[in-house]
Amino acid sequence: MEGADAGGLFALAARLHGGLGLLALALLLHPLVGLRRPGPPSPAARLAAALAGGITLLVALFGAVLYPTYRAGIKPGLVRDALPLAQRFESKEHIGFFAAALAVGAAALLWSAPRSPAARRGARWMFGLAALCAAITAALGLWVAAFAHPAF
Repeated sequence: MEGADAGGLFALAARLHGGLGLLALALLLHPLVGLRRPGPPSPAARLAAALAGGITLLVALFGAVLYPTYRAGIKPGLVRDALPLAQRFESKEHIGFFAAALAVGAAALLWSAPRSPAARRGARWMFGLAALCAAITAALGLWVAAFAHPAF
């Protein structure tokens, strides 16, 4: 696709990426709360943890697919016209990576040792940090999208 069609498709994909990111944030909060209970997590709690890690990873991979188009078509103008917003966007990308890494690590830790209190405690901390990173990523993404470029 070329021209306006490509820009419209990118804008749609960027909005889908953002919407899935907000879903990932909500999913990250579920195991954070559920792992407060003593004892091994239920199969449903383990499934929720896996979904939180998986969807967060999916959002990060989707962002990685969108990034070359952003870098070629949007970033140059953003750097020229609004350098602080471009810097926030780059920060968002790095923090989002940490959110995905922490979420996948937390899910893997919980699945590998569900009966271990130390593993549950570690997974809970990792989910908490992942949720914090995801919230910062979402806030930066919404900030950039609101002020940066019509394609967002």
